Amino acid sequence: MIDHYIEDVFLPDLLLEILSKNRVYENFDLYSPQDKIFYEIRASYLDHVARDMIKEIVKGVSDEIVNSYLRKRFKDKNENERDPLRMVTNNMFDDVIR
Repeated sequence: MIDHYIEDVFLPDLLLEILSKNRVYENFDLYSPQDKIFYEIRASYLDHVARDMIKEIVKGVSDEIVNSYLRKRFKDKNENERDPLRMVTNNMFDDVIR
């Protein structure tokens, strides 16, 4: 129950709060010391955690797109084009026959 609340309610709300803050709030001198700490932590999360997560997601998605494309190209090839040993022997036979 606690894990469900943390994963499904608390973390999304926290990320939404972090990502929705405006650049106007970046002047930390206007706030109390407690609020300064909060906004500095938020800026740190945004710079490090959120951007790293987004990089990993983009990298994973692009890797999956490339892998699925290459897998499809591999499946579309006939048996002779898939096996490297068969390709070499076919080329050797072609050279000998010529």
